[in-house]
Amino acid sequence: MICTSREQSERLLKCGISPNTADMSLVEIPYEFNDGRKITNIKAINRPYRLAQLSYREKHNFLPVWSLSAILDMMPPFTRLIKHPMGDRYVCNIIDFDCTFEAIGDTAIEACVKMIEWLSENGHFEKRKSNGI
Repeated sequence: MICTSREQSERLLKCGISPNTADMSLVEIPYEFNDGRKITNIKAINRPYRLAQLSYREKHNFLPVWSLSAILDMMPPFTRLIKHPMGDRYVCNIIDFDCTFEAIGDTAIEACVKMIEWLSENGHFEKRKSNGI
C-alpha cells in the first residue's frame, strides 16, 4: 500500500495527528448502476486532505491518509526505519529519549504508526512541541 490504511489513519487521528498534515486522501465515490445496484468505489488520491475536498463538486466521504515519507517527517530526530534482517518485518526505533523503543510491523507504515502511538502515549509529541521542535 502506498499510504496508510483506513484503520491506520484512524489510529493516527486518535494520537492527535492533525488531518491537515495528511499528504494524501481516500475518497469514497458512490456509484449506482442502471439496474439499481449500488457500489462504493474507494481510491487513494495523491492530493492533500485539505485540498482533496475542494476537488470534487459532489459531496463524498474523505479520509486523510499519509504516505510513508509524510509519516517519517513527523518523527523526531534519531528515528530509524529498517527492514528486519531475520524476516519480512520492519523495525522503527528511536534512541533520542531517555529510553529506547522499537516498533515492529508487517509493513514499514505499520511500524511507523506503532511508533507514533508510542510517542503519543508517552507524551513525547507534547515535549517536542513545548521545546519548539
